[in-house]
Amino acid sequence: MHSVTLEQFEGPMDLLLNMIEGKKLDISDISLADVCDQYVHYIEAHTHEISPDELADFLVIASRLLMLKVRLLLPYLVPEEEEDEASLEQQLKMYKLYYDAARELGNRDNGMPIMFLRCAPRMPIHKEFKPDERITLDFLALTCEHLINHLPFIRLPQQILKKGLNIKQRIEDLRALLSTIKKEVSFSHITKRAENKLDIIIFFIALLELVKQQEVHLTQETVFEEITIIRR
Repeated sequence: MHSVTLEQFEGPMDLLLNMIEGKKLDISDISLADVCDQYVHYIEAHTHEISPDELADFLVIASRLLMLKVRLLLPYLVPEEEEDEASLEQQLKMYKLYYDAARELGNRDNGMPIMFLRCAPRMPIHKEFKPDERITLDFLALTCEHLINHLPFIRLPQQILKKGLNIKQRIEDLRALLSTIKKEVSFSHITKRAENKLDIIIFFIALLELVKQQEVHLTQETVFEEITIIRR
């Protein structure tokens, strides 16, 4: 920020703004003509060094200071609909906040590259299969026909399907078996006639159904030990 040298003040423009806001300096004692003259000389001496942002900052502060001084010295020249002094002071304070924030952001930058993260796309991405334009229905039909005619024919082994196991029949078998014992029997004893593991599973499911119907009671000392079936 450009510095000005006046009879009552010497320093940067933003400090002049702070002094007026804090009522430490009366704007009527400030020669705005001297402020403008000094800035014009500054521009002429640094034509290629001044950025547009710096020029804009000076114009904002100078215009606000000029309006305050006009309101103070010639209040009758300012239309009634113009903003009052309190509003102008509020705008100056707002400008100072933005100026301080911009300077703080500039200090944080320190010349480091700025990275921007890519947000997730708002529109959902629909995945579609788009084959080559040369792949037509006729091409696919010819390809399938070629594969059928040239692939070796493999004969699958034949196997006779066994009759499915009937849980209801196993329940009746268990009832018949339990009717022949006095009180209890082990699960391994009643599954001796099972042909395979699947048959054992069917026996166990049938046994659970009898437990559900409260026809038998099961006991087991520890995990993986023998299951004892007790008639009720």
